[in-house]
Amino acid sequence: MAPWILVSLLAAVATAGQTAARGAAPAASCPIPSGTVSGPAAQLSLFTRTLYYVREDHPQDIGPRSRDLLLGALEAAAVQDGALRVRRNGDVPPRWVTVTVDDHPCTLNLEEVNAPWSLRRALQQVIQFTEAYLAPKPTAESTQRLMRIQFAATNGMLSALDGRSLLLDPQTYRQVRARLPNASLPAPVEPVSIPAATPASREPIVYLRVRTFRSGVAGEVRRALALPESQRARGVILDLRDNPGGALDEAVGVADAFIGAGVLGSTVSKRERKQLVAHSDGHEPSGALVVLVNRRTASGSELVAAAVKNLGRGVVLGELTAGAGSIDVFFDMPDAPSQLPQRRPAPDPNRDVIQNILDDVKPDPVKAEPIKPEILGDPFGLRLLVGRLLASGGAEIDRTGVRPDVEAAGSTGQEPGTDNDCLVQFAAALMARAGDSRRSALLEAAKGHPIPLECGRAAAP
Repeated sequence: MAPWILVSLLAAVATAGQTAARGAAPAASCPIPSGTVSGPAAQLSLFTRTLYYVREDHPQDIGPRSRDLLLGALEAAAVQDGALRVRRNGDVPPRWVTVTVDDHPCTLNLEEVNAPWSLRRALQQVIQFTEAYLAPKPTAESTQRLMRIQFAATNGMLSALDGRSLLLDPQTYRQVRARLPNASLPAPVEPVSIPAATPASREPIVYLRVRTFRSGVAGEVRRALALPESQRARGVILDLRDNPGGALDEAVGVADAFIGAGVLGSTVSKRERKQLVAHSDGHEPSGALVVLVNRRTASGSELVAAAVKNLGRGVVLGELTAGAGSIDVFFDMPDAPSQLPQRRPAPDPNRDVIQNILDDVKPDPVKAEPIKPEILGDPFGLRLLVGRLLASGGAEIDRTGVRPDVEAAGSTGQEPGTDNDCLVQFAAALMARAGDSRRSALLEAAKGHPIPLECGRAAAP
């Protein structure tokens, strides 16, 4: 017998032995009693719409992960409703799972769950099975109960997917929409002139605090820098502490207001990688620049800080930032099966995909067939991770953060004051002591200027 034939036979015997040791998987079976009437919840409209956007826009290919996503959905449904119990077999990965509803078992073959369509089909089997034993004749109360199970299952799938994407109920989504970056918010950016740290200098230092990158904030920063007191300033302190991010195009605009040339960073989505490039308008301030950050500086504000540091425009002072470099988009989710998008339209060549997302421009299928609001009520909302930010130079921001040039602890209150804000005064002292506005001069000044005790050293990560 040829050696390779012997090896093949031995491998086949070993595989058969392993299968026998594991035991045969039970046959897939979710029997539904005759006479059961299926209600609207069994159509899985919320889950199906969510799965559509995940398939189209999430950066990961969910096909290979369909089994894990189904298990996440089923286990979350069981947590939501005590009538459901979920048991997976002990294989790694598991080959089957049994969902028990009031002592009636429904067994699924997980090896057949390998694509979005089979994921949806398997969950629909379970929901229909659950409905058959909890509410064989649908009522308003049973429909609400099954909708709560579907809602929990959808969030279980999203949690297994990335731990960040989330389906929001209408009440929560209303509150979130009111605080989205494009919403109208108070507190415009206005320059505050503070005295230089040395009496010999008569040049003021301008302090700008940007709380979030809402719509229009980049224009406000440019207008603030164009004011006469800003033009005469020795430098600018840009305070991004506690800035959670916001609209990425506004964050890019703020960085562009200080940086005349270079790649500020990039975005990576499922379909493309796009560089965010600075464009000089000849009005960038020439004075020194110090950016203040802390552990709550996140997302777009981390992009700004990294660009200032990596492109040599200024110095970053404070704590290691949050490391939140994901790009999220919110989708309206009316719970109406007839509104499910049937196909994705051809992209507009004059419109950038990422910019659509960041500007909150919804794809056409979302509102292809409008339904009267009084019929639908307020929509659910889907927050979906669609990409990630990379810092200038290509470094990851997500889970990494931006490490400041000079590390010092310093938080902000609701209204941080320049007179008693330790980090602001330390930044002003660096500018006053530096021989010029170059980054190298600021770093050299930092070496010879100890951090005040009231500021304190930044905590180790």
